[in-house]
Amino acid sequence: MNNIIVRPLNENDAHAFQELRLKGLSEHPEAFASSYEREIAYTKDFVSNRLRQTAESPNNFTLGAFRERELLGLVGFFRKTGEKEEHRGHIWGMYVRSDEQGKGIGRALLADGVKCARSLPGLEQIELCVVTRNKQARGLYASLGFVSCGIDPRALFVNGEYLDEERMILILN
Repeated sequence: MNNIIVRPLNENDAHAFQELRLKGLSEHPEAFASSYEREIAYTKDFVSNRLRQTAESPNNFTLGAFRERELLGLVGFFRKTGEKEEHRGHIWGMYVRSDEQGKGIGRALLADGVKCARSLPGLEQIELCVVTRNKQARGLYASLGFVSCGIDPRALFVNGEYLDEERMILILN
């Protein structure tokens, strides 16, 4: 892990981001609410613009884990914007390249994501959803303090199968 750097992504990372995101969506369609078919249609300009907007936002971020210049993993965060919900944030798109899993990269990404989120004034909790059969991811989230707060039955429909999602939450204060 000493040669892994976690940093915010920006528009210059668009190609690497899209390549890794599509890899995750293709290899693990059950792990994401979005789909490969949807995101393959995104242009480079669209992805660049989204990453630029996220990088410029005080309440949203996308982090990448790099070894030298190679993007190995990513995690996104957005803060709810309504006045009754702005105390809440949400982790999305957590993925580490399959051949790099089990090396602490996901833990580093999520820990840095939580650290960044904690720095946001007024943010009180971080939420995420994970498919219930993804024991490895659920274990990682629990090890960083996330606790279950419910199950969404049949939350996703992937390849002819309904999948339940577990909602998890980390209270920050």
